Amino acid sequence: MTALVSPLVIGGLGLGVETGHWYQKQRQLQHISDLTSHAAASRLRAGDNGSFMYVDAMAIAKKSGFSYDIGELKMYSPPRTGPNAGNHDAVEIILTETRPRWFTAFFMGDNVELTARSVSLISAGNPTCILALSDTASGAITVGGSTNVKLNNCVVTSNSAAQDAFAMENSASLMTTECVHAVGDVVYTSNLHLTGCPAPKVMQPKSRDPYADRAEPVLWGECRNGNIGHPQYTTTVTPTDDHPNGMKSKTFCNGVSLKGDVIFEPGLYIIDGGTLSINSQANITSSGGVTFFLTNGATVQYNGGADINLAAPTSGPTSGLLFWESKDNNSGTYTGTGDISHKFNGGSSMTLQGAIYMPASNVTFNGNSNAQNGCTQIVADTVELSGTSDLAVTCENAGTEEILSSEVIAVVE
Repeated sequence: MTALVSPLVIGGLGLGVETGHWYQKQRQLQHISDLTSHAAASRLRAGDNGSFMYVDAMAIAKKSGFSYDIGELKMYSPPRTGPNAGNHDAVEIILTETRPRWFTAFFMGDNVELTARSVSLISAGNPTCILALSDTASGAITVGGSTNVKLNNCVVTSNSAAQDAFAMENSASLMTTECVHAVGDVVYTSNLHLTGCPAPKVMQPKSRDPYADRAEPVLWGECRNGNIGHPQYTTTVTPTDDHPNGMKSKTFCNGVSLKGDVIFEPGLYIIDGGTLSINSQANITSSGGVTFFLTNGATVQYNGGADINLAAPTSGPTSGLLFWESKDNNSGTYTGTGDISHKFNGGSSMTLQGAIYMPASNVTFNGNSNAQNGCTQIVADTVELSGTSDLAVTCENAGTEEILSSEVIAVVE
């Protein structure tokens, strides 16, 4: 009887031991999957593309004990299955391992397949209206001069890791905003008034560039004369080219000079080199959504005294983008140094409905602007604020992308 029963007893003990072992390995694999999806989502939050996310995921998985000799890692962003399928703020990681059997090999011939799945989601975050993209610039956001900037319903965010990522050192400068967020540190005076946090938040995660994935318009159509308008007349500018992106467009080479009353009809206006200059006595408006796309070193120069009331399209390929600079606008390659500067020197009235998106350059925003019921976003390599601006950012129907800082990452599946 002992001889007959012993194999069953030993087999049962082996099955119990092996089952416990596989359960422990399954839990370990799930833990690695959770760590890996969280790491990939951290890359996504920082605005990195899929290849950087995957490399980081592989490195974290390997350091956590995952073996690529017996396993495979698959990453999907957005996830393909589950309640977060199609969500571009989520990352799905699937880990599989194939391990040989031990005692149970006497009863079963196939290997043990272990699978773990994890989904991490980026959520929360604070609405941002001014974002400096530079990773290293000193004073990436600078508040200087006799400034009085009031920002309602949004925070100011600097992606710079410098000790003065946000710099406000002039005692004559005033700023009111919900909060200031920075990857590095901040320098500020008692004239910084925060309505949504007790002090600036430092050592924060990097914020994503909300427009990084937009396909830039190609140069299209013949070059037009950039001398537009006369001080004593009203001039209407109409785009007549059929751009490949589906919009009506008009291209100006070597800059544009605007004088008098100028009305831009809806469409895409390409500035190929030179300066978009607005005379101090000009009155510039749009009869619908317009986008000014700057390339080949083109710059913007708004002179003080001009009245400006412009709005970006609320739908379509340039939705929400009022001023849009090509990423290679600096010497053909984006260096992240902001060596080109765009100046918005507002006059008695400046209302800009949409985003000022200058990822390769510095933006100097001097006011005077008043857009209590509008949506003005500034996203640039570096930003300098001066003058008087009173902005209440309400962008629900403006066609802009949402800019969020200090977003939270959580494993949700």
